[in-house]
Amino acid sequence: MHLNDVSGLLLLPPELRVNVLQHLDLFALLACRQTCRFLKNLVDDTPVLQYLIALARTGMCDNPLSSHTTHERIQKLTEYNDAWTNLRWTEHTTLPWPQASDPLYHSWALHDGIWAQAFASKIVFHQLPSRLRGIVSSRWEIKFPFYVEDFTFDASHDVLVVLESNLQHAQPPFKYTLHFRSLYTGEDHPSSKIPRLPIMPFDIVDTEPPELDYIVRIDRDRCGVLFRPGQPHSAYLTVLDWKTGVILWEKSSNARAFAFIGTHCLAILTSSAASTDMNVWLISDDVHFVSSFELPLFRQHENIHFDFHMNTGDPTPSSCSSNCAAPFSVDGADKLLTILYFVEDNSHPDFALYIRLSALLSRVEADIAEHSKKAAVTAYNWNDWAPDIVRLMSISKAFDHGLACGMRVINPKPFLADDDDGGFDMTVNDFHPYRLRNGPFGTLVSGDEELVDERDLAYPYDFRYCKQLPLNSLSTMLPDVLRTADALLFLLSDDNILIMEWELTLTSNPKIHLLTF
Repeated sequence: MHLNDVSGLLLLPPELRVNVLQHLDLFALLACRQTCRFLKNLVDDTPVLQYLIALARTGMCDNPLSSHTTHERIQKLTEYNDAWTNLRWTEHTTLPWPQASDPLYHSWALHDGIWAQAFASKIVFHQLPSRLRGIVSSRWEIKFPFYVEDFTFDASHDVLVVLESNLQHAQPPFKYTLHFRSLYTGEDHPSSKIPRLPIMPFDIVDTEPPELDYIVRIDRDRCGVLFRPGQPHSAYLTVLDWKTGVILWEKSSNARAFAFIGTHCLAILTSSAASTDMNVWLISDDVHFVSSFELPLFRQHENIHFDFHMNTGDPTPSSCSSNCAAPFSVDGADKLLTILYFVEDNSHPDFALYIRLSALLSRVEADIAEHSKKAAVTAYNWNDWAPDIVRLMSISKAFDHGLACGMRVINPKPFLADDDDGGFDMTVNDFHPYRLRNGPFGTLVSGDEELVDERDLAYPYDFRYCKQLPLNSLSTMLPDVLRTADALLFLLSDDNILIMEWELTLTSNPKIHLLTF
C-alpha cells in the first residue's frame, strides 16, 4: 500500500477504516498490517478483520445470511479447520439404502452437502449434517412417472435436472426429455420457461435401444448433457440455458467428458490413439474455441483401454450456500479440476490428474482477451502449461465424482496400514496453498516425489511436470467397525466423509457410513 494511501486511510473515521480494509484480499490486508504500528493494531484488534484473514487462510467464504456473530463465526471456523486438519470427526452415523440391492448399479450424486440416489422412478435425498456448522440432517424423496436415466442438481438455485428417456419401453423412436424441477418439492421449476425440454442427440434408427451412458452437468444458468453411445455413433454434447430453454451449443464429436469452468467457459476432453486434449470453449452470445491443453498420454498396454471423466467437484460456483444456518462454507473460487483416467482392467490402477482451477482459468482468461483481437486458438503442449499447477497420481479404482471438495481430495479406497494389526486406513490430500503454509500436519508431498509410475507415461512428456503441485497427505485409522473391511468406497463433502459399502449381495444389508465434522 502506498504511503499516501495509508495517510488518507488514517484520516477516515474509525468505522470507515474497517470498512475499507474489509474489501482487501488476504495479501493486501496483511501488507497493510505491516505498514505501521497503528494499522497492525487495528487489524489485530478488529474481530471482523481477523475473521476475514482466517477465512482466506482456511479456504472458506462467509455466509452473510447466517445469524451468527463474528465471535461465534471465528470460534466455529477454528473448530472446523482443526477437525479437518486432524481428520477428527465428531460423529459416526449410518444411512440405509432405500432398498436391498447393490448401490453401485444406480445413479447417485453428491453436491452441496446433499447425497442423492436414483432408484428407477424416484430419487432419495439426504441433507448431510454438520455439528460444527450447525446443519441439521433431513431426508426427502421425489417420485416421477418415468424411469430416471440420470440427474444432477444445484441446491443454491433449488434446481433438479432429470434426464428421462423411453428406452425402458424398447420401442422406437427413442426420445429424451430434460426436466427442470425444484430440488425440494419436485414441482416444475418456476424459473424455467420450458420445464420439460425434449432433446434429440442424434438420429437413432436402430430397432433396439442404444447402449448409452450420460454425463449431466449444471452451472448457474447453463446445463449440459453428454451422450456417449457405442459404435457407430459419435458422442453428442448439448449445452443449453435451462431457464429459457434456448440451445446454446450442440456438437457431435469424440468428446469423452466435459465440465463447466469459470463464468462462461466449457472444458471438453477429447481422446484418440494419438493424443488426449482438453479444449476450452467460450459459451456466451457466440461460441468460440479459445484454448487447447495437451494432456498426458499413457502407454496403451495390451488389452487395456481408457475411459475418462472430468469434474470440478464441490462446491458449486454459486455465491451463497443453500443452507442459511451455516456461518461459512468451502470457497468455490479456488478448487480442483479433476480428470480421471479409468483403466478398464482391474489389475491396473486408475490415474487422476488434479489441476488447480484458478491457475488454469488465468491462462484461459488471457487467451480470451487475445482471441478477441486475433480470433486464434492458443494451443499449449504439456510442458508449457503443466508446471506448478498439476499433480498426476495413481489411485485406487474410483467413480467420477465425490473425490474432491474445494482443494481437498480423498483417496477412493482404503489401504493397508503400516501397523501390525492388519487394519485399513484412509487418506485425505490437501492442495490448498494457504493451508499448506499454516501446518504442520500430515505429510508434505513436494514436487520432487513421485505418485505415479513414470513407466506408464508415453514419451516425450517431461515427467517432472506431473508432480509439481504440492500437497499435504493425512492418513487416519478407519472406525473400528470398518477397520478390517476393504470393500469400501470413500467420498468427500463439505462436512462429511461418506464410506459406501460395495460388492454386496442381494441378501446383505448395505449402509453408507457418515463421518461428520
